[in-house]
Amino acid sequence: MLKINKIENSFFNSNKFENEEISTTITKNNKYEDKFGEITNVDFNDDCLIDKINRTSWQNKNIDLFFKALSLCHSVIAHNKNGIKLNYFASSLDEKAIVNGCRYLNYIYMNKNSENEITIRINEKDQIFKLLYTMDFDSERKRMSVIVKDYSGKIYLFMKGADDVLRALTTQNNEYLCRNKNQNYLFSTKGLRTLNVAYKEINLDEFDKWEKEYKVQ
Repeated sequence: MLKINKIENSFFNSNKFENEEISTTITKNNKYEDKFGEITNVDFNDDCLIDKINRTSWQNKNIDLFFKALSLCHSVIAHNKNGIKLNYFASSLDEKAIVNGCRYLNYIYMNKNSENEITIRINEKDQIFKLLYTMDFDSERKRMSVIVKDYSGKIYLFMKGADDVLRALTTQNNEYLCRNKNQNYLFSTKGLRTLNVAYKEINLDEFDKWEKEYKVQ
């Protein structure tokens, strides 16, 4: 999980870094079910990761933020029929596979309402995030970003995108960045498509400063 120090070519700096990595594969073969219906586009075989999530995700900040980022930073539409059957609709099968992968691991994207409140059900408990801003993916930025406020009032920037772009925005030390680069290269040589995920917790003063400048642009 990368930790960033910039937000849309802006002003955040930090000397802290996270050095725990999360690497896994989401493919699009088998089918699973939960109480909301069929989970498609997912095939997980990482028993170690699943065990760690089940036992310690509430204690492990990086694991929790990793799956929250993937559950919040996307353009998937959820259709929750009568609170019983949950279906996802997306223009990108990759995004649908990622959101279904989170659902399989009990980070369930439930819906986004008309007030831009996103509900994620984590281990049977709903958490509501206020979506403040979305910066869509495009060929120039090579990343998608969302800024959300959680139930406790904390503000987060979550980002996913090309590994080289996200590394340029991080606060990790060189050793970590080299390891990240090598891992992405290894995955690519196996024919796998790669995606990096990053986050930043933003204090209110930083957010207010960024928001004023962002609205001027």
